[in-house]
Formats: sequence, C-alpha cells, structure tokens
Amino acid sequence: MNISISLLAIGQVWFFNLLLIPLLYLILKKVDWRGLIDDSGLQHRVFAATLVLFIIWQINISLSLDVAIHFLGITTLSLMFGWPLALLSALIAQSGFLLFSQGQADSFAVNYFVNAVVPIAFTWRLHLWIESKKPQNPFVFIMGTGFFSCLFSSILVAVSAGIMLYLGGQFIFGLGVLDYISYLPLFIFPEAVVNGMFISGFSILQPHWVQAFNDERYFQEPVTGEHKVEKEVHKALDLDAQENQNDNLNKALRKEDLDKYKPPKDWQNEALEKINKDAKLNEKDNKEDD
Repeated sequence: MNISISLLAIGQVWFFNLLLIPLLYLILKKVDWRGLIDDSGLQHRVFAATLVLFIIWQINISLSLDVAIHFLGITTLSLMFGWPLALLSALIAQSGFLLFSQGQADSFAVNYFVNAVVPIAFTWRLHLWIESKKPQNPFVFIMGTGFFSCLFSSILVAVSAGIMLYLGGQFIFGLGVLDYISYLPLFIFPEAVVNGMFISGFSILQPHWVQAFNDERYFQEPVTGEHKVEKEVHKALDLDAQENQNDNLNKALRKEDLDKYKPPKDWQNEALEKINKDAKLNEKDNKEDD
C-alpha cells in the first residue's frame, strides 16, 4: 500500500525518516556481501526477484486519489533470501516509485516500513517460531510459513496502514470499520495463495533456493527414537517381496530341472562293477579256450 504525504502528519513523516537511518545501517551490516558477490546464481535470483517485485508494485488499485493498494510478494522474498536481503531488495523496489514518479520522497520511509519492514519482520519471526518446533513434514513449512504467515502479515500491513491514515487525520473514512474489513479478503487471500504456491514450488523443485527451507530435515524419513518408522505395505504392493518371491521360485524350478536330468546316484560305481564283471567273464572264457 502506498500512502501520499498529504494524508500523513509531519510528525509521522519525520519519525519514520529518522527510523530509516539505523535500519539502513542494520541492512548494510547484516547482508552477507561476500556470499552475494561469490555466488553468481544468488545474484541473478536476487536481481530477478527485485525486478519482479518492482513490476508487481507498479500494478496497483487506487482506493482514493492518495491511497493505492498492490500485491506485496514479501513472504516469498523473505523465505528465499532471508530478512537482510529481503529488506535490501524491497528497498530497491520501493525506490523505483521515485524514479517513475509514482511515489513521493517525503513518504518513502513510511511506505517502506508499511510495505516491507512490517511483513518481513512478522514472516521471519513466525518462521523462527515454527523452526523451533523442528517439524519434519514439509507441508508444515509450506502452509505455516508460506501461506499463513503471508495471510497474517498482509492483515498486519492493512491494519498498520489504517492506523497511519487514522493518525494522520487527513484521510476521510467514508465507510464503517466492517465495510473496510470486508474489502480485505479481496486482496489478502489471493496474496496468501500466490505466495504459498511459489513457496511450495521452489521448496520442492529448487529447495536450495529457499534459505528458510531445511531440506535435510524435511526430506528425510521420519524417525521415532533411535529407530526409523517402518511403513506397513500390503503384499500386493510390496515390489521387493514379490521380486524375492519370484527369485526363489526361479531357483526352485532350475533345481527341479537339474534334478530331472541328473544321473542316478552311484551310477559310476555300478558302471565300474559291470565293467569288472565283464572283464572277469572275458578272462574266464579265454582260459577255457586255452
């Protein structure tokens, strides 16, 4: 959401402008610049994500002459690169509004905190809480960190923007609170669905792209204590058992065939006895002839 300077109090503007200075120092300090410089693939992904974020932030819907809403895409950015790079990427995307005259320099800090800092901080905090439970099912990561964190962070962004407009005292709330709340599902739920789809796709197809995804734990076989959980498989579906059974059957058939054509036992002894007997008879006959 982008809020015009005309709807903000001067105290709000100066407060967030001053708060932006230590935040910029924190970003510069926490970003792994050496890792970013050495990894060309990471550079390309960060550049592409920043460009996509800049483009989707240009596509907005004007609620009034001075307020515009747009998709955030912050959850995917946070989980893919971590909060320091996500803040840096969002800072560059927010600066694009100034270059294309769709934003105002005076309200830059306010909009940056509303659109980026608030959802990134909430998403990363929820991610750390989920990781502390050490889940082994990737569905927990996809739904918990990918979908629900985006859902709740988008609600938090809408509430924060509403509070900023209320404190500014210039925005005319022509509708009741329930009327404004009824508009939230129109862009919050699609936001959560789209981010969940991207996170699920990247986590399964390219898990090394998602910094927050621990593929070594999520993709290993579940364990109970020191022993792995053995899955019960029906005999008709157990291919290994069927293959072993077929091997045993083939061995039995081969043995039966060999036994069928094998000469009887002691055939050598019987043959030798017959030869000796014939030799003795021949010898006896020869003596009689003499």
